[in-house]
Amino acid sequence: MDQKTNPDFQSLRLAREIRKWAQRHRMLPGPKVSPEVDDQLIRSVFGHVGVPAAQSVLQDRGISYVAYNEEDNTVVIITGKSPRQKDKELFYNLGLAGIPISIVGGGVGHAGRKPVDPKYDPFIWRNDFYTCGSSVYLSTEKGAGTLGYLVQDADGILYGLSANHVTGGSNYAELTLPIFAPGQLDIAAGQPQPFVIGNHYSAMPFIDGLPNIVDVSKNLDAAMFKIASTDRVSSFQRNSFDTPSTSGGLRANMEVMKLGRTSGLTRGKVIGELPDEQPIIYEIDVIGGRKVVYFEHMFVIKGTGSPDNPFAQYGDSGSLIVTATRDEEKQSVGLVIGVGENDLTLALSLDRILEYFGVSIVSGHNI
Repeated sequence: MDQKTNPDFQSLRLAREIRKWAQRHRMLPGPKVSPEVDDQLIRSVFGHVGVPAAQSVLQDRGISYVAYNEEDNTVVIITGKSPRQKDKELFYNLGLAGIPISIVGGGVGHAGRKPVDPKYDPFIWRNDFYTCGSSVYLSTEKGAGTLGYLVQDADGILYGLSANHVTGGSNYAELTLPIFAPGQLDIAAGQPQPFVIGNHYSAMPFIDGLPNIVDVSKNLDAAMFKIASTDRVSSFQRNSFDTPSTSGGLRANMEVMKLGRTSGLTRGKVIGELPDEQPIIYEIDVIGGRKVVYFEHMFVIKGTGSPDNPFAQYGDSGSLIVTATRDEEKQSVGLVIGVGENDLTLALSLDRILEYFGVSIVSGHNI
């Protein structure tokens, strides 16, 4: 039984095979490698279009990631440059073993770039409490990210949680370093006075380098800071809803929303998961440098609103992602860590983050 008729030939395997083929032909960013490629499979994938024509398009557009959707059993090729209409038409009706392939633009994910101007107020005080979804950043740097949510440990100590590159300096922040609310970039005359919302407490593994050289399996872009005054913060997500107390993980096709410092409330859909280790490019203001960090089990989200309202933008890193299905109870499921072009958002599952820190979601705090 070949791949065309094998019901066990799933989207994950196909995404990996296409990615290896892309690596071999220098279509992916990163080091030059030449993995073994199943040429017969690749010929079957591109069918009537032909490998040369498909390769020409993908080399011109570049490939950033190859995602898979285990719910629909589909594959999504994410290109560096936006695909043209003729490219989309060329790739229409391609696939293998009942696994359709689509092509979308997105580019490589970046994090730590200067935030864009916020669409709404970058921070919200609600009933005199500073809310989640608002601006925070290291006190020593001029930047801004998002306070995702509040958590507590077994002793009931309260912490704020965001992306490592927002409040942990991408592993370059000293422990106990003050965290400002709002971040320095959002401090302005006539606005409420900034304050120390907490102190950097802990960060997850965040190792740069190639995955065949260093162990990146535990990499997660998240950090905690100990809340300085529990009577100044709220678990409420800006002015929209309280942080859901139930938590889980991201999965393909999930309808989600987030509240962030830059773009406020947005809605989106998880279009797929990235197999194996995939990169994000980090700009690290603490040291004035750049590094590439690889992560396993990253998810790709696209916005479901208007084209000029992407799911996340620079400054939204650290935002909590919650389920958005209207007929179900909201659930906390993910964390925004990176964005690319054409409404590309990269996220990590919340369950892995909570498990590593050994903490639980806080809901109902000063709401």
